[in-house]
Amino acid sequence: MKNELGTLMIASTFLLGGVACFFFPDKIQTAALKYFARYPSAARLNPFLEWMKSHSYIISLRIVGFIGIAVFFLTLIAFARGR
Repeated sequence: MKNELGTLMIASTFLLGGVACFFFPDKIQTAALKYFARYPSAARLNPFLEWMKSHSYIISLRIVGFIGIAVFFLTLIAFARGR
């Protein structure tokens, strides 16, 4: 029972992260850029800051979101077949 609950919790985490990245990449980009604007010392250490300002970052977030949603469904399929 403990393993099944843990599996469902991890799958739900992938679903939430995947939905956020896939459907709201603009908000994630804005929040990340606001963070680095607030903390310039962290911005100097980030080698990806210029890339994070581009449209390809949003595409990458959507790809990560799609993978997270896919992992959720694959986990559910594996969970259902294991029973």
